[in-house]
Amino acid sequence: KEIFEELLDPIRRRRVVGIWMQALDAHGWAAHADGWAPADSLLLVVGSSRMGAMGPTLAPFVDRLHAQEFIRDYGGRILQFTDVDQKLLEQLQHQGMAHLD
Repeated sequence: KEIFEELLDPIRRRRVVGIWMQALDAHGWAAHADGWAPADSLLLVVGSSRMGAMGPTLAPFVDRLHAQEFIRDYGGRILQFTDVDQKLLEQLQHQGMAHLD
């Protein structure tokens, strides 16, 4: 989700020329291997119970079936890259702080 904070900031956005993300299709959650794909071609699962290193995250997938399997196991919903906006990032932030309420 951190890259979207860059993209949605009009000043910092000008410095971004391309975004690639590691898709979880082939390597799973814990693996930090290959599987890079252009971010705007990926499906993003938001609202799952899985937390990234910095809290709630967007889980990227190339294949809809893999995203649906992930949702079956961890919850969430599928979004397109262009669906991510500031409001969604604020919801993710709140999800990460819910244990403090």
